[in-house]
Amino acid sequence: MIIVTLTQKDLDERPIGSSILKQNPFIHASTIDLFHLVIPKLKDRNDLVLVYIDESKLSSIVKYEDKNNNQLFFPHIYGPIDENAIISIHPLIIQEGIWMNP
Repeated sequence: MIIVTLTQKDLDERPIGSSILKQNPFIHASTIDLFHLVIPKLKDRNDLVLVYIDESKLSSIVKYEDKNNNQLFFPHIYGPIDENAIISIHPLIIQEGIWMNP
């Protein structure tokens, strides 16, 4: 399972994530184990939802890449997100810099 943070607008579009892919070659994602490293970048955002994805149901390619050469391999989705790959959607809640995992 991987996690993607999207706005409701991103989630509502079809295919899901297509506007992100117009700006970037991939959709940033995270594993649950690495998500705590993403939190500092999101702490001031109140427009995001967490989308839990079953990676095996994506038709898009997922590559685990270390873009910062720090031995941390984050999943990147090279294409849109299939609706049937979505396991669940939750509001992103960060309180005092701590992610409240649903």
